[in-house]
Amino acid sequence: MKIKLVIADSDEKYIRRLSSYFQIHYADKLELYLFSSKEALRDFLKENVVHVILLGEDMKGFAELPEHTACAWLVYAAGLNEFEGRRAICRFQKAERIYREILSLFSEVDGCFGFGGGEGSTRVCLFTSAQGGAGTSTAAAAWALHLAVQGKRVFYLNLESFGESGLYFEGEGNQNFSDVIFSLKSKKSSLSVKIESSIRTDSSGVQYFEAGENPFDRTELGVEEIERLLRELSAVQEYDVLIVDRELTLDPVFTELAAGMVSQIVLVDDGSETGNRKLLKALEAVKVLEKRKGVPILTKCVLLYNRFSSSHGRKLEKLPVSEAGGIPRYEGASPRALAEKLSVLPVFEKL
Repeated sequence: MKIKLVIADSDEKYIRRLSSYFQIHYADKLELYLFSSKEALRDFLKENVVHVILLGEDMKGFAELPEHTACAWLVYAAGLNEFEGRRAICRFQKAERIYREILSLFSEVDGCFGFGGGEGSTRVCLFTSAQGGAGTSTAAAAWALHLAVQGKRVFYLNLESFGESGLYFEGEGNQNFSDVIFSLKSKKSSLSVKIESSIRTDSSGVQYFEAGENPFDRTELGVEEIERLLRELSAVQEYDVLIVDRELTLDPVFTELAAGMVSQIVLVDDGSETGNRKLLKALEAVKVLEKRKGVPILTKCVLLYNRFSSSHGRKLEKLPVSEAGGIPRYEGASPRALAEKLSVLPVFEKL
């Protein structure tokens, strides 16, 4: 589906130049409508429905903005976050960045950011575990590498309190996740630009954020902030899969992730007595969560046994979730080497 975009500005030369860039680079993404007068725009909106409207400052006072349509102002001043009560976008930045702002606007009003994994949407998958030491991050990184080999656009987002993406991926860059979180909490409209400048790309093609210096940054992220981060990430690069790596807790963030933000939940367990007991308690908690939220969650869950050995563990039976299979225990490899070794296993085809 194309985004129906209106650009209204009295500077016809500017909007022609901007639309020309969009038509060359994003013809398959955007359906453009250009206006240089309020009257023509008003008549058009009476008969047509669009997704996003960009207004030049000279359109100030235009009041006939339709509901369920994302609107922003193309402003002359750089660094301006808001104008006339709506988002402000600097008109003099790169057209590619304006396009990303358009994607971000669209994601707020339509299904551009799809939690269900539909056509044209980003599939968001949560890797989590009720126990420590199950190798959840290694499994998540391995699946990211598995997808990248298939040509998928993948982002690995580690939200663990002490998570270290750098154990599995390596890429150039000066910014890290703490810089993104600062921009997120300050509610700057330049968040998409900060995300873009902070993304690092591994040699495999997997993209990620380098962990910040202060682990409290991640623990202090709220529900709305994480949801906005996921939406902005999806808009910036249009990923096929966004992998979230986080501990299984019963705090509001995990609750909202499980109930609405993700399309799949991979529960990682090592099959040990301790791991199995914690898994069963976690599944009971999810059942309660389903009743409280009134949404299906267990149907999104799939069980992945990791570091599994039949001599030291056992698989549980008659569980309310499906099972993808098991990953054997490997010793003596670095985190990256281990993730690469696991990434070729057939179990990841079932996720």
